[in-house]
Amino acid sequence: MVKYLAPGAFVVSFKLETDLQTLIVKSRVALIAYGHRLVIANELKSRTERAILVDRAQFKEIILKEQNPSVKGIEVVIVDELVQRHDKFLIESNYLHLNRTPEIQLIKLFILNLF
Repeated sequence: MVKYLAPGAFVVSFKLETDLQTLIVKSRVALIAYGHRLVIANELKSRTERAILVDRAQFKEIILKEQNPSVKGIEVVIVDELVQRHDKFLIESNYLHLNRTPEIQLIKLFILNLF
């Protein structure tokens, strides 16, 4: 539905699986099938410590203890990465023309208070 209603949107979806190989394959399939920009993939046993961000070209593994051991939840690291990727997307799409720092801070607070 998203690829028809908002084909230019920066849509992120989530996958949770018990097997790492299945997780990567299903994440790639979701990118193609649904036209999303990014899948945040988690393996069930390590979902609070590790995430894999899968896009059409590559994947990036985030391991909480290695990325930032002082952060209490992996959500903080994921949100920071999403903000960077979204800003890059906006710049490349010529949408970024305002200073969005206050908005970003509000979004981070909102997301972090959900967990």
